[in-house]
Amino acid sequence: MADDSVLRKPTRRLVPSVLTAMRVLGHISSEGHVRGNHVATALGLNPSTCHEVLKTLLYGGYLDYDPETREYSIGPVIATMAARSLSTDTIIAAVRPALRQWVRETQFTAFVARWLPDQTVLVVDKVESTKEIKMTLEVGQRFPPTAAALGKSFMAFMDPDELNAVLDSLELPAYTERSIGDRKSWESELQRVRQCGWSESSREFYSSTNSVVSPVFDPSGRVQFVIGSLAAATDLTDERLAEFGAKMRDLAIDVQVRLFGTAARPSGRDFE
Repeated sequence: MADDSVLRKPTRRLVPSVLTAMRVLGHISSEGHVRGNHVATALGLNPSTCHEVLKTLLYGGYLDYDPETREYSIGPVIATMAARSLSTDTIIAAVRPALRQWVRETQFTAFVARWLPDQTVLVVDKVESTKEIKMTLEVGQRFPPTAAALGKSFMAFMDPDELNAVLDSLELPAYTERSIGDRKSWESELQRVRQCGWSESSREFYSSTNSVVSPVFDPSGRVQFVIGSLAAATDLTDERLAEFGAKMRDLAIDVQVRLFGTAARPSGRDFE
């Protein structure tokens, strides 16, 4: 599971206590149920500070606490906000039928993700694989920008200055033996994504998982969000990544037309 706790150095003055609360909520959302001391350890927080943040969030209804297990979980306020957002969010309403269609045809988990200002990628919706043994992720799960197919589809279509700033700020960790570990190779891979309109991960982030992702552009040509799919590498094989990548690109185009009434591309970056 990706570490969702790292908020990158902000470009403006932000409130430290609010940032800490955001990190705590993000971690608990990703883990589901977790003890307070585990939160402090995972996020590198002072135990006393972490305890105060947890109690404050509990008081406000943003967290729940089970005295028997001594575990925290997301509370009713967050749950209500999420439910209200899901019922009115035009993006999710437009994309979910496409995700369901994808799962019916492939049996692979499908998802929607958005790029956040702290340079992480947030999963905002998913439709679960129908396989008994499946690869999946969680709504609310946050990934680093170097999370293979996810990061590639966002970064490939950034303005050059923005892309350089992002790449300058990143390390390129080896999540698996197949991870892209140097900037030149990343830039070459992003060029391939620009040309074909979809990105792939061949066991680059998880050692047993492959994925394909494609961007959905707004009318100005900027990536609004991405849609993607992941599955075991034995199901979504390396040999079929190009086939499924092209299908995901076509699905993203359909979603874009449904949302914005246009299949426009970034200027000078038409797909092959």
